[in-house]
Amino acid sequence: DHHVTRLLIKHYHEKLHHTNSETLLNEIWQKYNIPRLRATLRKITNNCQICKERKATPYIPRMAPLPPARLAVGQRSFTHVGLDYFVPMTVKKWHIPSQLKVVFYVSDDLFLVEVHLLQYTAITEPIFEEPRLYSNIN
Repeated sequence: DHHVTRLLIKHYHEKLHHTNSETLLNEIWQKYNIPRLRATLRKITNNCQICKERKATPYIPRMAPLPPARLAVGQRSFTHVGLDYFVPMTVKKWHIPSQLKVVFYVSDDLFLVEVHLLQYTAITEPIFEEPRLYSNIN
C-alpha cells in the first residue's frame, strides 16, 4: 500500500485502458511481485471515475401499477375511454372575418394509442354521441 505501488498500478490501469482486474493483475505480476496487489488494485479501481461511469446502470423510474381495465384481455377498442376538454379557445378561420370560441374534446383509448380531437362551438351539443362516429362498436 505504498505510494509508489499505487502510482505503478494507476499507470498500468490507464495504459491498459481501464481493463478488468484480472488482466491488470496478470500484466503487473509479469514484471513485479507486489504483496497484497489484489486489495490495492481493488481500492484504485473503485476510486477510478472512468471505471465508475463504465459500471453505472441507468436509472429506471418506478411506475404506478396499470389500471385493471388496461390489463384485461380480449376486450374491443373503445371499451374504456378517457374524456378531456381543453379550455375554451378563440379561433379565427381564414375565410371567416370574426373570431369563434371553441372547445376541443379529446377522447383517448386505453388499448390503442389514439387521440381524437373534435371541435365544438357550443357546450350544449350532444358530445357523447360523437364517439360512435369513429369507434368500431356496432
